Amino acid sequence: MGFQLSKGDKTHANSTEARKRHHHGGMVLRAQGKELSEPDDDDHEYGTGPLLPSTPVLSTASFPARMLEETIVPSPSYVFPDADWVIGNHSDELTPWIPIISLLSSATTNFFLLPCCAYEFSGAKYKRANAAKSQYAEYLDYVQDICAECGFQVFRDRLKIPSTKRICLVSKGRTPSTKDLVGHVKEIISRRGSSVQSERPQKGWLTGFKTTDIVERVKNCTQLEQSFVSHLLEKISNLLLMKETGSPWNSGNPTDISALAKLLDKEDLKQLKNECGGLQTFLRNHRFIFQITEGKVTFRKPEVREERPKVWKTRPCWFYTNHPQSCPLEDQMCSYIHGGTEERLPR
Repeated sequence: MGFQLSKGDKTHANSTEARKRHHHGGMVLRAQGKELSEPDDDDHEYGTGPLLPSTPVLSTASFPARMLEETIVPSPSYVFPDADWVIGNHSDELTPWIPIISLLSSATTNFFLLPCCAYEFSGAKYKRANAAKSQYAEYLDYVQDICAECGFQVFRDRLKIPSTKRICLVSKGRTPSTKDLVGHVKEIISRRGSSVQSERPQKGWLTGFKTTDIVERVKNCTQLEQSFVSHLLEKISNLLLMKETGSPWNSGNPTDISALAKLLDKEDLKQLKNECGGLQTFLRNHRFIFQITEGKVTFRKPEVREERPKVWKTRPCWFYTNHPQSCPLEDQMCSYIHGGTEERLPR
């Protein structure tokens, strides 16, 4: 789906790229708290921030267009008087702010909004109040109510895109008002439980508003500090080795993940949870050491493989240096390195 933008150059803005464009002193507004700037003036000088690569949308523009990125903190100063459209595609924390920004930009600025993740004005997750509706359906009503309070005439449409979140809200003008718009906006925000700064909030409506980080943290237990990883591996191994199994090589006493978690320190589990993983994710990330069978954890006993794997002798054998019985395989049979002098072997 595309929008035909009217002022000056006739440029299409693809809705799947979540952007706001205007052509004279151009500006692009992108989702997740990021602003993308186009040329500031007729000399095509650019604003500040890291330069972003061109996109298929910009290649259709009849004016030089390059994009720069910076963080948006909603405030009365973040308005764009020359804008035709504000477009928010899966705009996360900025979603409830899109009609506000449009309202304060100009009397003719409209918006296209495709909500996805549900957020309040404060940037906190939206909490469903009506159990009879899905959170998505209720959030659409919530955002549309904000649009109506801003005076916009809004209709809904279902986009033909491969997504379950494909209901968009599109404004088609708004009712003229003689109200103090900034004061009206403060009332709208306050009615939804967010505390607006008492003075005219030029630097930001809300002191606690936080956008999505430009570089998202990887949260799958793969970015833990190595000292913590070694500490946790030693703890788990000692717990598995507490009982003899009667086998020539101790593969560990099969232990339920839940029981194993209860034996670990709460601080260790908290650190894992902060990485959006937890104990099971940590164990699966170390599948070369552990295996989980029917919910029970044991060591993954090294075995001789019929065919040599592609990854061969590239890292030290954990069992060789950490298991009380060392690795059960001979040096030449283990796909991992035994000892500091063993070199990677050719396939």
